[in-house]
Amino acid sequence: MHNAFMIAASLPFMLAASASGSIVAISLGDVTVDESLPDSIRDAFDDDDGRPLKSASVDLDGDGIAEKFAPNEFLCGNGGCPWVMYSVTQKRVIGTVFGSTLVVESSSIGGYKILNVSFSEGANQVVTQKYAFINGYYRKTT
Repeated sequence: MHNAFMIAASLPFMLAASASGSIVAISLGDVTVDESLPDSIRDAFDDDDGRPLKSASVDLDGDGIAEKFAPNEFLCGNGGCPWVMYSVTQKRVIGTVFGSTLVVESSSIGGYKILNVSFSEGANQVVTQKYAFINGYYRKTT
């Protein structure tokens, strides 16, 4: 397992809307219905059943305005869920990932926090992938 995931797993799951230097972990249990999300983010999902969108908020770029992490609960399974990262200030999707736990590191690349996304590939196998903000979008780096 990646070190950031191990650290976050031992912390209480807290969301931070500020650009603090702490590690933040997000899971499906942290999201709530968010009527401020535009329906256009559904275009980033492969399939969708139209249920209300939910999100968790974390400031990824340190501007004091939290970005939104919205899961597609319709496609969630034992391994995780598809997630969209939405920028409120840019009014666009800035990344998509698949996972059960998203860990926002305190370090950043390209002015945005690094993400470690974990998902299950079976009973005892957890995979963690790192994402960085490159050329305007979160991209897998490992």
